[in-house]
Parts: sequence; structure tokens; C-alpha cells
Amino acid sequence: MRKTHVPTSTKISLVLGPISPLLAVLFWLCGLLIPGSAQSREVAGESDTTTPLNIPAGDDVVIIQADEQHRFGKHDYHAKGNVEMRYQDMLLKADEVWGNDETQDVEGEGNVSFEQAQQHVSGKKFKFNLASRTGVFYDAKGRANPGFIFEAREVEKLDEDKYRVKNGFVTACEDQVPKWSFTVRDAVFRVDRRVTMKHTFFRIKNIPIFFSPYLVAPTSDNKRQTGFLIPSTGNSTRRGRSVTEAFFLTLGRSADLLAVAEYFSLRGMAGELKYEARPSEAGRA
Repeated sequence: MRKTHVPTSTKISLVLGPISPLLAVLFWLCGLLIPGSAQSREVAGESDTTTPLNIPAGDDVVIIQADEQHRFGKHDYHAKGNVEMRYQDMLLKADEVWGNDETQDVEGEGNVSFEQAQQHVSGKKFKFNLASRTGVFYDAKGRANPGFIFEAREVEKLDEDKYRVKNGFVTACEDQVPKWSFTVRDAVFRVDRRVTMKHTFFRIKNIPIFFSPYLVAPTSDNKRQTGFLIPSTGNSTRRGRSVTEAFFLTLGRSADLLAVAEYFSLRGMAGELKYEARPSEAGRA
């Protein structure tokens, strides 16, 4: 009987023998060239780091903390994931931020948040200049304490405590649908002072009550100011539907006058004048 398997096994061993060292060399070379190897990750780690970036900004510095951050080029930097930028008394947060330390321009997007003293703004994205401390927030809403709330397609920071609201509304109500609000095409306000509004509709809930091409209102109720009060409406079984408007006039530091005009659908017009004065700390008139 012929032994047919002996030549076969001998042939196989001869084929595999000289190729094995060659394969070992190829695998070793692939270990150097394949992306994601230990050496390639080490190189990437030199640019992506969780160590805070200290970016020079004039005589000060911007501190950036994020999940990933690196510098590229001569002046540009990028941060991604839970980004926090601290500069002087300002804090900017976003999912991703790009910046340039020469122009001091920064841009961010995703879960944007801005804080400075009594000012709080959130939105989808922002463009900001750290040197001038001005910028724009898009699809934004915010609050200027105490009690002034705004929401708009664009909120522009014009100065240290000055903002412009474009195509939005302002109110002092924290309800999801404010009890009252002013919808505006353009409004400029200073924190804890007053707001100047253009092309304004005064609304109760979502119902427009009256329109004014120009209107000025205080942003805080802590100070006495001359001006019209917010109109109100009511209903009475005896007098019918009513609309009330009032004008408040300050007369120096210790006196004021309130003029009230009311219209009742069943009784007609009515009015009231109310004078108050405090000549001394113990007296009242």
C-alpha cells in the first residue's frame, strides 16, 4: 500500500516554514502603521487634554476647562464637552467653543449659558468678544435680577449691563405663559433701570390688549418712577366689562400722585385721583 499522506504533510511544513517569519515582520509593521495603535494615541494625546487652558487676554487670562481641548495654529484654540470659560467676573458655558487669542473672539454652540453678576442668559449659540465684553446670543432667554425676564431670537449684549432684545418679549412673570408681557420688535434695557421698547404689543396671557410704537417701562419695582402703569381688565355683574389704566407721577422724594381712568361697558367712564405725601418720617398725608 502507498503512503499517500507523507508527501502531503511534508509539503505543508515546507510552505509554512519560510512564511512565518515574514508574517511576523508584517504584523510588527502594521502595529506601527494602523490608526488607533498605542503610539498613535500617544501623539493625539499631546493636543487633546483635560488640563485647563490658560489663554492670554490683555492683562488678564481666560481659563478654559473641558472634556477635550487643544490649541492649533498660532492663535486659535478649540474646546469640546462641558466647556467652561472664566474671564474676570464672566462665566460662559457651551458644548463646544472655538476662539482666537489675538482678536479675543469666541464662538460657542449647544446648551449655551452666560453669567455675570445679576445677568443670566441661555441659548443655542453665541458670538462674543472678550475684550469689549459684548456679543450676541441666539434663540436666547434670560433674566436680569431682580425680576426682569426676556426671551428673543437674538439677545445682544451692548455694554456692561446693557442689552438689546430683538423679536421677543419682556416680562416680570416667571410663568411658562406669562400673565402679562410686552412683545417687541426691538427693545433696549439696562439692568435695574428701564427698558425702551419699539413696535410693542401689551399682552395678557397670549391675548394682545393694545399696541404702541414706542414705550418705556422700568425693569425693577424698587424705585419710584413717573410713567403709565400696566393696564388691567375685569368683569362685574353690575358694571360689565372694565378696562383700567393709571398714570403715576412722582412729586419729589416724598410725594406722588396717581391718576386712574376706568371704562365700564354698562356704566361708562370713571376716574380717581390719589395723592400721597410724607413730609416727615413720622407723618403721612
